[in-house]
Amino acid sequence: MKKLTVVVMMIAIAAVMLATMASADDHHHWWGIQGTYAMTATGSCLHSTLGFNANLTPITGSAVWGATVTPQAIYTFESDGTGTASGTNYILDFPPGSPVFGGPIARQSPISFNFHYEVTHDGAITVYPPLPPNLVGMISKDHKTLQLSNANQVQPVGALGYAICNIARVLIRVEEEDD
Repeated sequence: MKKLTVVVMMIAIAAVMLATMASADDHHHWWGIQGTYAMTATGSCLHSTLGFNANLTPITGSAVWGATVTPQAIYTFESDGTGTASGTNYILDFPPGSPVFGGPIARQSPISFNFHYEVTHDGAITVYPPLPPNLVGMISKDHKTLQLSNANQVQPVGALGYAICNIARVLIRVEEEDD
C-alpha cells in the first residue's frame, strides 16, 4: 500500500510541475514580445486651450477646434517591458484653428518617447507613455501585428493646451524577434 501511495504522490507532483511549466511557457509567450514595428494610425482630436471639464466638455472661455491626425512611427518593443517610439504626426486643424498658429493649418509634429508596456495572458497589451494617453489593444498570436488605440482621454499638447483624441493604430512587425 505504501508503494501505491508513493506512486500516486509522484504522479500528482509531476502533473503539478508540468502544469506550472506550461503556464510559465505561456506567460513567456505573451511577455516575450520584442522587435521593431512600423505604425500607421488615423484619428481625430478636439482641442481646448484651457482644458476640459470632468464631463469632457471644453472649459468655458477656451479656444476650441477640431483636427484630424495621421501619425506614422517606428515602435521598438524590448522583452523586458520597455520600448521606444519615434516618428511624425501629420495634423489638419479645422476652422477656427489654433490661436497659436493663427487659424486652420496643415502641420506636422515629431513623435518621440520611451514607454513601458504590459501584456496579459490573453494577448491584451497596454502601453504607458510618459504622458497620457495610455494605449490599449491586442497582439496577434504570431506577434506580427498589434492594434493599439486611445479614446476620450484628456492629454496635454504643449502650447496648444489640451486635446481629447480618438486614434486607432496598426503596428506591423518589420524586424524579426531575436531568439
